[in-house]
This record gives sequence, C-alpha cells and structure tokens, in this order.
Amino acid sequence: MPYFNHPDPSVKRKSGFLTPSYSASKSLGTSLNFPYFKILGNDKDLTFNPKYYADKSFLLQNEYRQIFKNSNLLSDFSFMVGEAGTKGHFFYNQIGKLNNNLNFKINLQNVEGDNYLKKHDLKENSILIKDDNLLLTNLDLNWSFEDSNLSTSFKIFEDLSRNRSDRFQYVFPDYNFSKNIEIPNDYNGKFNFNTYGYNKNYNTNVNESVLTNDFLFSSNQFINLNGIVSNYNLLLKNTNSYSNNSSAFKENSNYDLYGTFKYDISLPLQKIMDKYKHYLTPRISLRYSPNDNSDISSKNILLNYNNVFGLNRIGTSHEVEGGESLTAGLEFKRENIEDIEKEYLFKGF
Repeated sequence: MPYFNHPDPSVKRKSGFLTPSYSASKSLGTSLNFPYFKILGNDKDLTFNPKYYADKSFLLQNEYRQIFKNSNLLSDFSFMVGEAGTKGHFFYNQIGKLNNNLNFKINLQNVEGDNYLKKHDLKENSILIKDDNLLLTNLDLNWSFEDSNLSTSFKIFEDLSRNRSDRFQYVFPDYNFSKNIEIPNDYNGKFNFNTYGYNKNYNTNVNESVLTNDFLFSSNQFINLNGIVSNYNLLLKNTNSYSNNSSAFKENSNYDLYGTFKYDISLPLQKIMDKYKHYLTPRISLRYSPNDNSDISSKNILLNYNNVFGLNRIGTSHEVEGGESLTAGLEFKRENIEDIEKEYLFKGF
C-alpha cells in the first residue's frame, strides 16, 4: 500500500509515522499523540513521541537506540513546556563488555518534577521506566576468570515520594568475590571461598558497613552398594559489621563467627510403567550448628520445595540457621519415554 506499511522480516526498516492516539483525563484534559520513527543508520534509530494537550502544553518524549560493537545503548528522555513551567526526565542504559573478562552496565536516571513520570504516565511508553517513584543510577562491573568471579556496583537510589532530606540511598561499593580453591583429589570434594559486602547510607544519618566471608567445603556424592546417595557440606561464616543508627545491626563494630554442618541422604528409585518412567526419591537432611537462632519472625521468609533442603534456607547472608534440625521429604517425577527418545534423537541429529 502506498501510505501504510506493516513490519515483516522480509522488508527493510523504514522511517515514518506510527499509530497516533487520543487520550483524556480529569487532571490533564485531552491530548493527542503523533509518534514518528526515524532511522539514523544501520545501527541506530530514534522514536519521536510528541503529545499535544488542549491547554497548549507540549510534551516531547524520545527514545534513542544504538548498537555498538561490544555494547547496546538505550535512552529515553523528554521535556514538557507549559504554564506550570518546564519539566523533563533523562534515562540512559548501556550494557556491554570491555574485554572477554569484563562486562559492564551503566544506568542513569534523573527527573525534574517529583510527580512528572506518574502524572503523564510515561511508564506506558518506555521500557526503561520501571517505577514512577524510585530512580536508580548505578555502575556495575563483572569480572569472570577461570576459577573466580568478581562483581561490584555503585548505586544511588532516589525515592521521589519522600522529602528531600531522606529520599536518597547510597550503596557503594557493593561487591561479591568467589573463588574455587584447588585441593587434593583425596579430599573427595571442592572448596569455595566467597567474600561479599557493602557500604550503605540512607535516611540521612543511617550508616551500615558489612563484610562477610564464607568458607564452604562440599563433598562429592558417595553411593553405596544399596544405592544410597550421600554427601555433606561444611560452612564457616565470618560476619563483620559497623553501623550507626541502624535497626538491622548492633551499634558500632560487631564481629561474629558461625558454623554449619549439613549431611544429606537420598535413595533414588525408578520404575517403568507403560510409556512412562517414574522416579521416587526419599530424602533426609541433617544439620547442626553450635550457634543460637536469632528472631527472624518479622522477616518474610518462606520455606518451599526449592529451598527446604538448601544450606541457607532462611535466606540471610550474615548469619546461619542455629541448633539442630532434621528435614525429610519425597521427590516424585514422571517422564514420557517416547518424548525423551525424541529429544535424544533431535540432539544427536
């Protein structure tokens, strides 16, 4: 058709007007949108999204996209001119890698006018705007090596719904380093060292600095002549914290040492009936820690199938589950033999 085009994998990109829209609200009145898509090159394009209001106010929202050799860029920005003055926003996101070992992520978010995003419902026209009230500016860096990983980030949160003095939260640095330490084969297991922590300032005068070191030994699986599978984990956790005016940690410096031993036993069973394979696995998990339990009744912690046999099932990074416990359960699974054979044939092909 000479004036209307529909996107299709067989056609090239084209510049042109997108579908216009009309809206009306009690607070803003009626408005008209006339978006326009502009190709700037093989690796970049821009979407203009002007909105005209009945009171002669004018809002122009733009989305710019570009692909580089080792990164992708996406930005969303706008400005509004009217009787209430000039307001606007700027969101910028770039994800990529600097080399084979280092990945990065840059995120910038800024708004002029606390209710600007929500009032004009800009979240509906942008994949970068996830929240009308909470802004995040951050730099993330991730290094990957053969036997270790390091991730670090610098973050600034801004809550537009709060007053100026308490709306910012600063988290930098926030890091996580993990390394697999080589041990002799006759140890029958693997040893992992993990250190992580953060420095946080929020609510004007609340400061938290936390550093945690985990030393984890995980044994290989042992199978006896009766088909019983067993393995064990030994965790030593060292937590260091320094805080002022915090409700999550004790005041000033604190140093804690925790230990946990977990022993797992299972008996995998299998039975073939008609076209199905049935798997039934009774499981028992024993754990012991010389430490006492802390009160976590106020925290939103839920035990379910995915974490009930886990080493850190209470979900806290700076302490462990204390005392003794026994967990028993059954796992059941059924597979269609014909579907499995088809899958294997497809993979082999």
